[in-house]
Amino acid sequence: MNELTDARLQAYLKKNRFSERYWPTLFPLEYRDELTWESLQGSEGSTIKADVISYDSSAPEKGREVIGKASGKIAKMALKRSMREEDFLMYKRLKKGAVSDTEKQAILNLVFNDVDFVVNGINANTEYLALQAASTGQITLDKENNNGIVTEIAVDLGVPKENKKAVSVLASDAANFDFIGEVKKIDKAARAKGVKLNYMFTDPDTIDAVLESAKIKAAYGYFLTQTHLDYLGTLFLDDLNKLLAKNRLPQLIMIDTYVRHEDKDHKRTTLQPWKPGYITFAVEKVFGKMQHGPIAEEDAESVKKYAIQAKKGHCLVTKWSDVDPVVEWTKGEAHCFPVLKGVEDIYILNTTGTAKFI
Repeated sequence: MNELTDARLQAYLKKNRFSERYWPTLFPLEYRDELTWESLQGSEGSTIKADVISYDSSAPEKGREVIGKASGKIAKMALKRSMREEDFLMYKRLKKGAVSDTEKQAILNLVFNDVDFVVNGINANTEYLALQAASTGQITLDKENNNGIVTEIAVDLGVPKENKKAVSVLASDAANFDFIGEVKKIDKAARAKGVKLNYMFTDPDTIDAVLESAKIKAAYGYFLTQTHLDYLGTLFLDDLNKLLAKNRLPQLIMIDTYVRHEDKDHKRTTLQPWKPGYITFAVEKVFGKMQHGPIAEEDAESVKKYAIQAKKGHCLVTKWSDVDPVVEWTKGEAHCFPVLKGVEDIYILNTTGTAKFI
């Protein structure tokens, strides 16, 4: 396909807008020249104040924050797609008769659709790992969500056990669930450590459960009228955040995203990257970094001789052909893993259980 060269593929990747995802904002890319991820564990906390001392006295020495470390191997992720003989015949037929812009666009779609497919696929899996990490503080790969490596145990990203909470009353119990009360408990625990939590993140269904709870309707009714009358209208997230601000509590942000998983039998299922029912409290809108490492094919001269390559962020796109049978392959590959920053300052609340965190 003479429409494609390394330069044209790179230009296409640079120009094209791919599916919007949350992970680039929550976990900006950070390159590591080794295939290991690493996060330093410590609390930002509040500022340690100086002391008032007498003249001619030595300044008191303050202790340095004890720093822990979580680390592991950066994950390799990949997918590929083939264009087989029938697709090639269609390509030749379109190219031969292409005159109109519509026909020319059909050729470009045939050439570049597989590029879009693999880049979006890498970004979808990156999203899944990132939001698992953000919503639970750990990552689990099993046959339900991964068609490759399966983890025997969850990869723990270092959020302290005491920061992982369960509610007193389930969010599904609309009559008795006390969202404001649960948030205040976590906010108080954080403030006791000198940490001011500014944001909460959760999924749409959990937000709906909060908005439909009797205590929130009563609190919002009092907020509006200064009388003990329940609010009878429909509550929205903006309304809830006004109520939270009035109580000097963190603002709630919705994470609304889905990905599709295809197993080895090509059966597809829809997955929700953010674990439903979990609310994560954070100081900032950035949870950490998406650490990514080198890819062997990128610098392999033997590959460059027969393949076209270009990169979009952490995703390397490679295109090559087989002769017998005729197949054009497009592969996307990335080596990356989400790393949480300041895990001591992250709190997670499970609204679906009253005893166990997960």
